[in-house]
Amino acid sequence: MPQTNIFWLDVPAAACEPLRAALAGQGIRATVGPRMRLVTHLDISPADVERTVAAFKTFFKDWRA
Repeated sequence: MPQTNIFWLDVPAAACEPLRAALAGQGIRATVGPRMRLVTHLDISPADVERTVAAFKTFFKDWRA
């Protein structure tokens, strides 16, 4: 399997704006839509990726449609 810095994610439409706000509140810049493409930059560290994954997990653990 090839390595890539691109990750696709499906997000419920009702969660898009609240997710965007939650990520922004943690300093994570993202354009959030129902079909998200997440791409890391050369300067993004493994710790940055872990922090972002944790932010998504926290949001979806608490979010209710």
